[in-house]
Amino acid sequence: MLGRPWGLSRAWWAALGGGAVLATGLVSPLEALEVLSETADPLALLVGMMFLSAVADEGGFFDWSASLALRAGGGRVRRLFVVGCLVSAVLSLDATAIVLTPIVYGASPAWS
Repeated sequence: MLGRPWGLSRAWWAALGGGAVLATGLVSPLEALEVLSETADPLALLVGMMFLSAVADEGGFFDWSASLALRAGGGRVRRLFVVGCLVSAVLSLDATAIVLTPIVYGASPAWS
């Protein structure tokens, strides 16, 4: 999955894994629907956050914010860590991961 065999995205491999679990009977379709209904709210939140992150990425927000963080930090990683702590204090950890990961990823070429 990490190597993306045959050029397939991770989503296809996850779907194939889910299908294999259902096909082998490890989880019944009724159990799968039950879990989906119990976790619908958090899943909707995460999907919505990923959608907004994708839109923000297309608009260049993460590259802009990474360059801003690097300029403000003066090359010091500790300031980016403080930003992460502040975002975590205000938002959930899931939001922090979804928001800060592209920023750190965008800043990483500048650190090397």
